[in-house]
Amino acid sequence: MTKVAVLASTNGTDFQAMIEAKRAGKLRVELACLVTNVSNCGAVEKAETAHIPVHFVDPQGKSREDYDREVMKVLEPYAVDLVVLVGYMRIVGAEMVKRYENRILNVHPSLLPKFAGGMNLDVHRAVLEAGEKETGMTIHLVTDQVDAGPIVCQKRVAVSPEDTPETLKTKVQALEKEWFPKTIQLFADSVFWQKNSRRNLWQHPLWGQFQEAIGRPTFWVQTKGAQALAIKRGLPFGLNWLEVPRGPLFESENDLGEILAELKKLGQTQGSVFIRMSSFDPKIAEVPGLKIRHYDNHPQTSLVLDLSASEEDLLEQMKPKGRYNIKVAQKHNVTVAPSRDVAAFFNILQFTGERDGFKLHSQSYYQTLLESLGTNAQLLIAHYEERPVAGGIFVHLDDWAIYYYGASDYHYRNTMAPYLLQWEAIREAKRRGCKFYDFLGIAPQGSLRHRWAGVTEFKLKFGGRVLNFPQSRELVLRQGWYFLYRIYKRLRA
Repeated sequence: MTKVAVLASTNGTDFQAMIEAKRAGKLRVELACLVTNVSNCGAVEKAETAHIPVHFVDPQGKSREDYDREVMKVLEPYAVDLVVLVGYMRIVGAEMVKRYENRILNVHPSLLPKFAGGMNLDVHRAVLEAGEKETGMTIHLVTDQVDAGPIVCQKRVAVSPEDTPETLKTKVQALEKEWFPKTIQLFADSVFWQKNSRRNLWQHPLWGQFQEAIGRPTFWVQTKGAQALAIKRGLPFGLNWLEVPRGPLFESENDLGEILAELKKLGQTQGSVFIRMSSFDPKIAEVPGLKIRHYDNHPQTSLVLDLSASEEDLLEQMKPKGRYNIKVAQKHNVTVAPSRDVAAFFNILQFTGERDGFKLHSQSYYQTLLESLGTNAQLLIAHYEERPVAGGIFVHLDDWAIYYYGASDYHYRNTMAPYLLQWEAIREAKRRGCKFYDFLGIAPQGSLRHRWAGVTEFKLKFGGRVLNFPQSRELVLRQGWYFLYRIYKRLRA
């Protein structure tokens, strides 16, 4: 179990939220200890009530470096995986940041980078004085630059004309109490994920969070050397099946066998008809008794760009028509910029769905996707003469950028806006440090009548390498219902 140390100086409101989330089974970590520089702060009482060890480190007469070394000495026996700062009125020095690199989380009561460096009511007062229409909270990794580390989670709340610093604090703390425990759990669930060579978006805790937000129950199945995110999907007559998208993740064939056994137990407990797995690992194809699934939500073929090349080289390796169309869009003065206007994107998406025969989700689905993935997802919209004419949702996680959803208005096809949109998304991925850009699905080579043939022709103009993945596999748990399910799918097709 992931071990978490809490550093606090004040009342510990967010700390109490963690304690309550743990009692409710929503936070599955060990709150190993509390370390404080204020012996009588409210967080101490909360820790003692919850039987969490408390350590007071007196800052008197100590430099920042010496104080941090004493804190690290206290933490050492606990072997903590994560350090969280909760109302911690001290700046963590470079030595401790390096010791716990990418393992210290802080919450700041504003939408960073705005109002960085401030504390408590001073931040909310500054928000009001600046006339901001919204504020919020930011959970970020701690670096040696104050409030400047990578953002992990950011949530917003409206500022009303009647708000005072005190009322804003209450609003923001409500966000912190909900999202700090969730973010800690995300970290805990991603520990194994980080170590696995086939880690991907669909087996990341963020994807589980998104699935929960759209009403699909999720389950984390873990063994010593394997992990799987399983998503419960509905079927007619109150039946269900379990999806393990791009998973499970495992280290060896023995680990694969163990995680499949645990998934089978979960499926039997849930009364599932079958379990579908779309693993990137070809070893899944060697498991006896699994049914081959010829169609899945996840493509069997994709196109991937290597982003280690310079922008000049990326342009050079495109097909000439791809480079030309980018220039056409630029000559039409098409502009591309980040946007939060999901309604505008959905409006364009409806044109695309009608034109290409794609089934669409609801507008709220795309909104929830962006909200759930936070800073890992971005909506880009291309404008021509101030009119939105193309858009796309792009996901950035670990080494990967993913072109997830795209749309364009056919009435403005001569502007070539989708090409510039795609090029700007590739440039953004490079700026974020991504190593690969996944166009997420093309028609298999030679499949000229495939339903993705048109979009495949578009994507191939950007160059890249074609990758083929193993076919999905299904573990059947209820043979009779599975037989009827296959008949039902054939009839619908």
